[in-house]
Amino acid sequence: MSIVKEYLVAGFPRVQAREASAPLHERLFTAGEASFALFDGSRLKSIPLTSELGAALAAPGVDPATPVSELIGEHVLPETLGDDEHLLDVAGRLLRSRGPYLPVVSADNVFTGVVPRQEMLEDIVRIYHLGLQEGVSLELEVPVVGVRVSDIVAAIEKNDATVLSFGVSEPRPGDEGMVITFRLQTSELFRLVKNLEHYGYLVRYHSRTDHAPGDELRDKALEFMKYIEM
Repeated sequence: MSIVKEYLVAGFPRVQAREASAPLHERLFTAGEASFALFDGSRLKSIPLTSELGAALAAPGVDPATPVSELIGEHVLPETLGDDEHLLDVAGRLLRSRGPYLPVVSADNVFTGVVPRQEMLEDIVRIYHLGLQEGVSLELEVPVVGVRVSDIVAAIEKNDATVLSFGVSEPRPGDEGMVITFRLQTSELFRLVKNLEHYGYLVRYHSRTDHAPGDELRDKALEFMKYIEM
């Protein structure tokens, strides 16, 4: 499973607030560390960028021995993640954060390290196959009541398509329909769309190969078949 603690960055630098800025910056820069965890005793203050410290040191008249906490401006600490939380449970916090790293705490609220925001977001994309070149995004508008997702999945797979992932948009109060979005792999998108429409679903779709040779003919054939049915 994709648990937060599996993403902890080994050897992430921890710095005390009273440490002299210039020697610290030289050490971090030499080691290729882009960020560091800034502590005041045992309390995590922020996760600043090494470049931010370098820019502050480059200002005229700055004493190289100035404590790092006096050169680094105030930061809003990113939301913490629990080390035993699942990747998908922290997706909202990953999206709200703007820094490259988020702090992680144990069950008893002890800091255990940091995790890379970008890598975790990329893994969510991978889990849901959102970046798959051959993937097809297909939306079905279905009634709120009386529809089983398992039946829709079975209907899709009967048409030689593979369901990679799906999600359901929460219907608003008073809505009679809801939207289910699927990520699929199929070589027969035209036939799949036609067969799903026979079930009475409103189908919207997009494929990265929508504009490949032959698709225009398929679209015209689809329009023609709809015209015949009318």
